[in-house]
Amino acid sequence: MFDHNITTLKGICAGVLADGELNQDEAEFLLTYLSTAPASFLEKYPANILADRLVISLEDGLLDNDEMHDLLKILLDIINGIEPKTGINSDKTVNIPGLFDDCNIEFEQRTFVVTGTFETASRGEIENFIQSKGGLVNKKTVTKVTDYVVVGGIVSKDWVAGKYGRKIEQAVKYREQGLPVKIVSENHWVSLNKH
Repeated sequence: MFDHNITTLKGICAGVLADGELNQDEAEFLLTYLSTAPASFLEKYPANILADRLVISLEDGLLDNDEMHDLLKILLDIINGIEPKTGINSDKTVNIPGLFDDCNIEFEQRTFVVTGTFETASRGEIENFIQSKGGLVNKKTVTKVTDYVVVGGIVSKDWVAGKYGRKIEQAVKYREQGLPVKIVSENHWVSLNKH
């Protein structure tokens, strides 16, 4: 039964992405479809990740640009059969010694860069949380004055080979130069900031 459900979900995702875009109505359709799926299907990838992200993205009744991009990535991964490994404890990230910092986070007048795909919230929600605590958000790039880079828990398969996104690479470079930029995993972020 699981194979039939995953084949159906992949077909629906492919149909939704046929025009290369995702809109509010399509996101709501996906959520409605998943709400009728068997509980055993919703407990496993990819249905669990997609359903959770759809609920979070649509809870305010509006699918914003960041949420749309996060959902597009998840849909493409489903269509292509890519199963993401999530969080710092996964086998994809545990072999990256020293990448993430387990640190306390200060917000007031600190500069943050938020990157990657998150399981627990959209980038926009995390950025809004940072700003509500007095932090500054740079949406473009990591600079020499960046204090924290917060990295989403849904990681790329390229991480195994040490190929990170540009923002993470820049943060690592600055850290190697002695600058105090901290790279924070989504798991650590969530453990410190229950929002």
